[in-house]
Amino acid sequence: MSHSPCERTDAEVLKDLRILNPTCGRVEDVWAKVQRAQAVFKQKMASYDAQQLGEWATKAQKAQEEEEDSVVIAATMRAVVLAHGFTPRTTQLVSVVAGLEGRRFLEIKTGEGKTVSIAMLAAVHALRGRKVDVASSSQELSKRDACKQSPFFEYLKL
Repeated sequence: MSHSPCERTDAEVLKDLRILNPTCGRVEDVWAKVQRAQAVFKQKMASYDAQQLGEWATKAQKAQEEEEDSVVIAATMRAVVLAHGFTPRTTQLVSVVAGLEGRRFLEIKTGEGKTVSIAMLAAVHALRGRKVDVASSSQELSKRDACKQSPFFEYLKL
């Protein structure tokens, strides 16, 4: 499997997750959720068009906590594909799951997709009916990224 210079292998991501969470014996739980989200994406969400995803998102917002995390993450993966034309990297998915679990994020290097990771995590929380605020130290980057992520949130009816 070929990887871009910015993309780490699954083994490298898992190693980093263990290093950043040395006292947490449940790293495998995070990894299992990432794999489950990837499987749900491939089996179900990858074929959704914009209308189907929007309909799913509307139902999910009404149900809030009823949908399994892996399904909600898979839906955000589909929104990334529709909005940006690529499937989220493993690093991004681990960051979303770790964030949902209250763990530390992976160190996400330049070019690995911090903006998409944060947008996905915010969307998962918003689809659960939670209020979400995203803070940044750069007003310029915040404006740029808000515009760039707007289609992503629109696909999810957020």
